[in-house]
Formats: sequence, structure tokens, C-alpha cells
Amino acid sequence: MHLHLIAALLTTDASVTPPGQVDPLPAACVRPGNTIVWTQPPRLPIEHQQAVRVPTDGTVRIAFAGSACPEASQFTIQAADGTPVPTQVRVRSPWVLDVFREAGPTLLEIQPMAPLAEKADYTVTWRVPVAELSEFTTYSLTFRTATHATDPLDAGAFEGIRAVEPFTTNCGGEGNAGGVIRGGMGPPGCAEVDRLLLAVRYLPVDRPDVAYVIERVSSAAEDGARDDRPLEIGYEAGVDLDVVHASHERRSVVTVPAAPTPRRDCFRVRMLDQRGRAHGDESATACIDLPAGFACPVPPTTIEPSGPVPLRACAAVGVHGGDARREPPPDDGSGSEDDGGGGGGCDAAGSPAALPGLMVLAGLLRRRRRQ
Repeated sequence: MHLHLIAALLTTDASVTPPGQVDPLPAACVRPGNTIVWTQPPRLPIEHQQAVRVPTDGTVRIAFAGSACPEASQFTIQAADGTPVPTQVRVRSPWVLDVFREAGPTLLEIQPMAPLAEKADYTVTWRVPVAELSEFTTYSLTFRTATHATDPLDAGAFEGIRAVEPFTTNCGGEGNAGGVIRGGMGPPGCAEVDRLLLAVRYLPVDRPDVAYVIERVSSAAEDGARDDRPLEIGYEAGVDLDVVHASHERRSVVTVPAAPTPRRDCFRVRMLDQRGRAHGDESATACIDLPAGFACPVPPTTIEPSGPVPLRACAAVGVHGGDARREPPPDDGSGSEDDGGGGGGCDAAGSPAALPGLMVLAGLLRRRRRQ
């Protein structure tokens, strides 16, 4: 699998605000350009022995930092012989907990409408026009499918968040020492608040086909102000322990406003399956008291906080006849499909796809079936 960047500039913004939501983050606060943060499967040559094979009913994910809302005309998803693949592209945009530019990446979930052929190569291309130019920024992601559909998801294997703590205990030096970022230094039209950097700790499971969503689930100030909305603020890719060779705890950085204080902020981490459904114990949370739990002195705020805002609001799109409005089937807790989106079925060209191996052997054979 490879990721090919032909250009690096992107400034289009086609976001809209759904009814009942607050306005998105001011455009001046969204960093210009477009940067790929991570992809799933990761960037390896398609023949590489550690290249992850995508389950036949799996989802390709692209996490990017930028200002664009994707449109159906910007995508092509095709087999190696050029056959187009009807696909749904879902867009998950994080919330920003106040006006600042340290937003988490936006997540594209690219899922074909029907299972793909086994051990076949496919390419996703995202082609976005650059504002005021006759050029395009193009991203191509080529991957190979596995010989099986997605293995059942054991939500109980993921313990969830372990802790939330200051990002650093180094309070000396200049700039962002101690994880304190002073506000008021944004571009014109972006009055950024003071903010703090925290680290969310969790242990990923051995599933390279899942992703993780980081949520702030509550914020309670001493003056009685509360926000108990679970807000998605970040996304991370799954891991393959065959590649990292060991259990690897993550410390994902999140940004929170420095005011008001004192207050308690609580977070959780859950897994996302191939349909974007969240799995894990909703009550598994970790909290931090601010500023008491913060490692370094928090200076008086210079700009009053205004509250969480969504980075952007983008609708799902259907590519090559894919259904943008398709909803995931009811979740039985395993992450499996029950609407024909699982193993078997037809490939993109309409040919019967081979049945996957017996489910009782899936856990034993999963690594062996990656090639």
C-alpha cells in the first residue's frame, strides 16, 4: 500500500452547519492546507511483508488536518482493472473545546457498498480542487484485500482509557513549556483562548482494522457550570502487534481550554468498527482536576472561553452510485454485519466472492490469512 501526495495545498471549505448545531469553528482558525495525519491501512508498499490486508468487508480510513468537506466528484475507488466500486464515504469531524487551532484530524471512513474480492488490489483516489487555481491536490491509497471478512470484535478485550494527565511536566523554558499555550496569537478573525495540553493514555488491542475515538464526556466547573455532552475530539488508527512486536501504550495529545477553573474534565476512549460504530464500556472514564492536577502554573486567562464548537459539519457522500444515506445495521456487540455487508456476497464487478473461513478458526488464523 502506498500514499502518493501530488500537491500539498488545499484551501477549499464547503462545510455546512446542520440544524440544531452551533456554528463550526471560524474559518480563520482552521489551518490552511491539507495534511494526511494517518491512513488505515498504513503507508507501506503493497508487496511489503508487513503490509496490512484489508478485510473484504472492511473500511479504509484517511485522517487529515485541513479545511475541506469532501464531495462525491472528488473520489474514485476502483479495482486494479479499472472497475469502479460503489462506495460510501463517511466524514467524522472532531469538536474543538473552544476557539483554538489545535483540532484533532477529520476522519474519512471509506467503505464499499458490497464486499470486495479476496486477495485483490484496489485504489482510493481523493482529488480536491485548489481554490482559485486550475490544479488539484490528489491522494491515492492502494491496498490489497485479505482472504476473509472482518473478524468478530471482542469489545471486552479493550480496557478503555487508563488515565489522563498533563502532557509534560517540564515547566521551564520558552513557548509551550508545560503544555500551556497562550491565546490571542491566532490569525485575524481567530481570537484563540489560552489552552492546556493533556495526554490520554490507553492500550490498543491487536486489531489493525479498528480505529479509536477519544471523547471528552464531561466538564464540571466549581461555579456549577457543566457540559455533559460526549464530544468526539480525536481519532487514532488501530495497530498490528505483528508489526510493533509488543504491547504499546499510547499517549494521545488533546487540547482543552485553560478556563474556567477550578474544574474537572473527564474523558474516554472507544473502538470504532468497520461501520463506524463505537464499542467499549461507556462508563470507563478517566478525569483530571484543573488546575490542581496540572503539572505547571496556569496563568490567568487573557480571553474568556466561549465553549465547544465543531471543527466543521460535512455530510457523507456516495461514490460510483454508493448510498450516502446508508445506516449501519443494528449492533449485536460483535461488530459483525447482518445486512449482507459481511463475508461472501459479490465483489465490485458482481462476481461471487469466496466464503471466508470458519468463524471458530478466525482468531487462530487471522494473522496467517493476512497475505
